Amino acid sequence: MVNHPIDYINKMLHLNPTIITVHPDSLDDLNEVSKILKEHNIKMGVALNPNDDVYIINDYKDILDLVLIMSVFPGKGGQKFLSTTPYKLEHINRLKEELNKDYLVEVDGGINDTTISSVKDLVDLAVSGSYICCSDDYDKKIQRLTNDV
Repeated sequence: MVNHPIDYINKMLHLNPTIITVHPDSLDDLNEVSKILKEHNIKMGVALNPNDDVYIINDYKDILDLVLIMSVFPGKGGQKFLSTTPYKLEHINRLKEELNKDYLVEVDGGINDTTISSVKDLVDLAVSGSYICCSDDYDKKIQRLTNDV
């Protein structure tokens, strides 16, 4: 999460990103961010923090390719998954249908072998950081997540 994503896009191009996700409160005009990303054939994601209203995506419905629902407050790894997240994901999926849009839905924060079951049918992508990276056996943790999917 950065305040001015436009300042970072050129620095990330050598990594060949396919999607770059930004927060609506990132201090840059997201329409301008989208324009720059599209010039480089990069998809645009919009990340919503736990306290953000899902209807904010109405402002970006024509430029986004992905909506990321944060299931923890950004800033520190290893946080506990917020139990309200599945409801928010259901809401974002209903909105997606109402808008007749085809963006991906992603969740990030507190995803582990227990919490994955409450989101697996509501998302296209799930990010699991600490659960995997703080393990001695990455493959085992990934297997536990994917077996639940």
